[in-house]
Amino acid sequence: MNSSVSPDLPWHQTTIESTLGVGTQGWTHNVARTAAALTLLIGVGGLIGWAFGIEALKTGWSGFAQIKPNTAVSLTLLGVALCTLAFAPAWSFAQVTARSIVWIVVAIVSITLIEYILDPPFNIDQILFVDHSRVAYPGRMGLNTATCLLLLSGALLLSRPGSARCSVLSQVLAFLAFMIAMTSTFGYLLNVRTLTGVASFTLMAMQTSIALLATAVAIWFLQPGLGLMPILTNSQVSGRVVRALLVSVFVLTPLLAVLRLRGQQMGWYGTEFGLAIFALSQLCVLTMVTIAVGGLMLRFDIQRLRAELAQHNLMQQLRDSAKVAEGQVQLRTQELQSSESRLRMVLDNV
Repeated sequence: MNSSVSPDLPWHQTTIESTLGVGTQGWTHNVARTAAALTLLIGVGGLIGWAFGIEALKTGWSGFAQIKPNTAVSLTLLGVALCTLAFAPAWSFAQVTARSIVWIVVAIVSITLIEYILDPPFNIDQILFVDHSRVAYPGRMGLNTATCLLLLSGALLLSRPGSARCSVLSQVLAFLAFMIAMTSTFGYLLNVRTLTGVASFTLMAMQTSIALLATAVAIWFLQPGLGLMPILTNSQVSGRVVRALLVSVFVLTPLLAVLRLRGQQMGWYGTEFGLAIFALSQLCVLTMVTIAVGGLMLRFDIQRLRAELAQHNLMQQLRDSAKVAEGQVQLRTQELQSSESRLRMVLDNV
């Protein structure tokens, strides 16, 4: 999506955007395209798994929950919509096509939520494929999955080019879905089954949570110059600092938690010692990130001070040049006045 000028937020000004590099960097578009393709790949893979009975494509990993047929269909549709916006943004019907596809997802998810609440005899869970799983609702997507899909669908419908307020709301909805999917991902990484579902309802599959995370990321990076995204995507120091902090939060923290749990499971240490190691590792990571950010800010301050010094020297040179020019003008004026006086004396004598 193209960034445009918006009066709602102060950073949405053409000159500022061009200076900060907001929405002009190729990596943001590559992230959006990669995330959109991943969502589509997981959705299609789930459908192929159900069509040909390939258990690896349905569960992803042995012992994990299955991706349900309606979930696979919804992810496939969202993947098509995202790919349409990511790979063909200049197409005049891209927005209309994407929105039409998303409304189908909204219909599927809405019927699923109605089934959970009212238990009507719709039975859409078994339309495509028959699920013989021994769960309360065979073939039905989990309640957390349905919530995420509804949030992401709303986020896509609100992601309108040129509307800052809608973009902010869209990104907030995508963030809520991202956190729900991240909770399920933590459940699989830490082997905490209760984090992957709600009560006794169908659990969210591992590949489903990955696809939902990718969908949220694609929605964010489809509009890198709108809403809250300029804070992350700008090419200046603020963008670099935010990106460094997010890497430490969303990558290093889960990795340290998994390593800490694996060490305890292997009998290397107990719970108390494991918590101490995790806290110490967090302190080390935050310290290193803080030092890295401080170094980045220091380089920025040095460059700023050098620029200010160069500007001061230039202004001093301009003032000196102006004084020299002013002196030369005064001298020339005096010479002209003297010549004029001599000429008047000559004319008076004549």
